[in-house]
Amino acid sequence: MALGAEWLLIFGKGPFPALGVRGVALGLACGQGVGIALALRVLFRGTSRIHLRLHHLRPDPVVLRRILSLSWPPGLQMIGGFLVTAFFLRLVGGFGEKAQAAYSIGLRLGMVGPILAFPLAGACATLVGQNLGAGNRRRAWRALGVGLVAHTSLLWTGAALLFLFRGPILTAFTQDPEVIRIGSRLLVYQAGAFLFWGLYFVFFRALQGAGDVKVPMLLSLGNSLLLTLPLGAWLSSPRGADLGPEGVFLATLISAGTITLATGAWLATGRWTRPWTR
Repeated sequence: MALGAEWLLIFGKGPFPALGVRGVALGLACGQGVGIALALRVLFRGTSRIHLRLHHLRPDPVVLRRILSLSWPPGLQMIGGFLVTAFFLRLVGGFGEKAQAAYSIGLRLGMVGPILAFPLAGACATLVGQNLGAGNRRRAWRALGVGLVAHTSLLWTGAALLFLFRGPILTAFTQDPEVIRIGSRLLVYQAGAFLFWGLYFVFFRALQGAGDVKVPMLLSLGNSLLLTLPLGAWLSSPRGADLGPEGVFLATLISAGTITLATGAWLATGRWTRPWTR
């Protein structure tokens, strides 16, 4: 929804004004707002399996403390990713409006795969948590393996489609040859990142399902703040590798690889399956 709103407002399709780069921010805000409104409508209508009533919103200090204890590490993990995105948008903006427009389009296209596949990783996390709670570590490992097969099949297929059809995909958003050229380079790197994300999302969601939320958070924050940000700045800077926008794209791909390897290495130790470490 946000992607469609951004497309309408960036390029002024139909009755909407062409706002250029400003359309990215406004489109994202509009899309997110409509999405939240629809979700609230479904939750409060009472016709869905999961629904809310006003009395459900009464604060429960015990439950709130438990939710907070489990949610702050993933929250920090998400903040790290947000900081990288915001910083890279600013970096790419220094190379001109067309580079920023291409990066914004590519960024949104790159989110389609994870958005589609993330529910699979969440289902894997649920199965891992249930089996560990039942004391069946073998089935927890099996759930992880099945989740990896399903998730990689989806994301690696998405990577192939993104790589092979990047030209026609970008043409649907813009006719500007420079935006298409820069965006096409970005989608090559995005497709490469999909190969790592096919593994990474299942890795860290399985760890979270096992109750191991702090290690994935520390690995993600360290990767974002200590590697991705300085690497992107150096690769794109004239005082560094001087790769321009492509330096940011390359840093994103390298970051996807390092966080996948680090998280996979921790997962392989099996410590997350032991009750005393969770």
